[in-house]
Amino acid sequence: MAEIIELWRECVRWMIECGILDAKHRVAEADAEIDEFATVLRDGVLLCLLCNRLCENCIDIKDLQQRPQMAQFLCCKNICEFLKACKNTFEMNSEDLFDPWDLYRLDDFGKVLRTLSKLSTSPVAKLSGIRGFPLRISSLNSVEYYNNKVIYKNLRQGAEVNEPVLENAYDMGIAEEEKTSGRIYDSIVCQRPNSQSELKAIDYDKWLNFKPDSRREHCIKELYDTESNYVEKALDMIINNFYTPLEEVLSKDDHKMIFMNILELACIHRSFRDHLRQAVFYTVGLEEPTNDEKPVTIGDVFIT
Repeated sequence: MAEIIELWRECVRWMIECGILDAKHRVAEADAEIDEFATVLRDGVLLCLLCNRLCENCIDIKDLQQRPQMAQFLCCKNICEFLKACKNTFEMNSEDLFDPWDLYRLDDFGKVLRTLSKLSTSPVAKLSGIRGFPLRISSLNSVEYYNNKVIYKNLRQGAEVNEPVLENAYDMGIAEEEKTSGRIYDSIVCQRPNSQSELKAIDYDKWLNFKPDSRREHCIKELYDTESNYVEKALDMIINNFYTPLEEVLSKDDHKMIFMNILELACIHRSFRDHLRQAVFYTVGLEEPTNDEKPVTIGDVFIT
């Protein structure tokens, strides 16, 4: 049992040494439980900050949802950004990466730990001079413990109970991030409306009132409407009405076969739609970039 506990605690130790978690955080205490640590990671925020600590600006802070409030798509978007950085920046193999659902739904937290272990020992991460984990190779065998379905069920239940532990989880990581990107954070977060629903309503009103008056603007409107409808009326509908409900009905293998990569597809298209929205709104004059912000064109969205 000591080795079982050791792996996730070594991960906590590593994140503290990386400056992402405070040494006085609840998950660093001797009586902390693994479900509390899983809760801290579930929304993907600390994972993205971790990547930026190991390799500065490898994840654009504009793509990071800093306060997702456990909203499914926002959390999974953060997780996808983390996984993309693992593959592209830290050159990790696909087989060493967990599935977003493994973390958000806590389907396989053992694989999450294995991915973080691989990240901690990657050549890029080693340049930080921080020891990776596990410190003893034998600890890797302990992840088999997390393949027990009964324990997973308890882990999910415990994480739901312990969601309040998220409230101060980002204090250190975000504070450090803001030292180098505070101005960007202020411009894209602090000036936003108070809630995602409020932002969505304002955007919807702006777009609803937009009347194209040229062939070019008609094409732009059709482009953005098509992408928005694909995300909201196709992908969201599939996930909300089929993916999630059938998770409790189908076997894990059947569910994965039927809905293969749907979550990653939704994350990619939602991110693309968000970037397209900004470019479209600038192009048709519904919004103006700030003085220190370079205007994004529609063409930029397709090549980045």
